[in-house]
Amino acid sequence: MRGTTIAVAAVLVLGMAGSALAEEAAGRYTMTPTENGYLRLDTATGAVSLCREESGTFACNPVADTSSAMTVEIERLKAENEALHDELERMRAAVDTGATPGSGLPSDAEVDRAMGFVEKLMRRFKSLIEELKKEEQPATPL
Repeated sequence: MRGTTIAVAAVLVLGMAGSALAEEAAGRYTMTPTENGYLRLDTATGAVSLCREESGTFACNPVADTSSAMTVEIERLKAENEALHDELERMRAAVDTGATPGSGLPSDAEVDRAMGFVEKLMRRFKSLIEELKKEEQPATPL
């Protein structure tokens, strides 16, 4: 029985090696022998699998790839960094115009414009009052 298992394993290894060579000839996969089986590299995607005998058959299982998890985290951090950079630029622009970021208060330029409008309005109002006073004064007889 042990001899049959070894023979089957040898046939499977040769068959696997033959199919690996065919795939390798096509340029997609490379196989590297290890003490636990074979490492199969998918040159198109970069995925790595460990191929070995399990329960009398050969199976290829993906190897944990921490680099893809790190790539995802790096991309997330890049996006967060960009968002924070944009927020910082908006805050700097608000400070440059005199507004207090997030306070809802107007900038110095907005306050100056509003004060100019109020001053102009008050001058006109004062002028109107003076004209009305002149009209109310009774004419002095000669």
